[in-house]
Formats: sequence, structure tokens, C-alpha cells
Amino acid sequence: MLDFGKIIEESIVFTPMSEEDKDAFIQALVKESCPQHFSSGEILTCANEPARVYFLLEKGALLVDYEDGRSFVANACGDFLGPGLLCGKREYTATTIALEEGVVHVIDRGTIADLMDSHVCETSVKHRAGFLKEKVMEIL
Repeated sequence: MLDFGKIIEESIVFTPMSEEDKDAFIQALVKESCPQHFSSGEILTCANEPARVYFLLEKGALLVDYEDGRSFVANACGDFLGPGLLCGKREYTATTIALEEGVVHVIDRGTIADLMDSHVCETSVKHRAGFLKEKVMEIL
């Protein structure tokens, strides 16, 4: 299994953070995240079900399938799933199905919200969340 800090560094979600903020953010997430193995064909999320966690992909391939027919495959280390939660969505907007076995790191939505509200990496995370919110709203 890869070092969780390395996975975060690979994720586009966290790239604009200063090194100091990124280190603090990684330390906080490491304490709160949980690796979860998945098998081919396993369903990780269902559209319209309550959204409680984010996923940070370590390895594997996941099909993210929206009800309107759009879809994409997440297969890169650091891919971040659940960005709609940053926009205040309470339900998953897509069904996520494993195309092959792999590992995701599960992060409770409250953990991200608490970090965004704390003084730990406040500026970088809030800036990035605003950027992500704009991009997610373009997609949704």
C-alpha cells in the first residue's frame, strides 16, 4: 500500500496548498482516513443515496456513472471522488462501480468540513474548495 501522504500529493485537489498547509492537512487526514479494499463489480456509491464520505483512489479503476448518461473512469492514484459534497450536496450524484480490484481511502465528509473550518490550512483548503465548487457546478 502506498503512503497516504503520497496519495494526497498526487491528487489534484490538494496541489495548490503550501507545503506547510499540505503537511498539516496530511497529518489530519491520516488520523481520520481508513483504507478500503474493493473488488471488481463492487458498488461504492449509488446515485441519490445519502453521501457521507469522500474517496481518494490509491489503485484500481472505478466507473462513475451519472443518471443523465455521462460517465468517466477514475483510475489514477489521487483521484478524488465525491466533489459534490464540497458544494453542499447531501446525496451522491453518481453511482460508482469498481471495474477492477483496488483500494480507496475513505474520508468522512465531516472531517473535510472540520478542516476547512479550522485554522489548519484554512486559506489553501478554502481557496481550493472554492475552485472545486466552481468546477463541480460546471459539470453538474
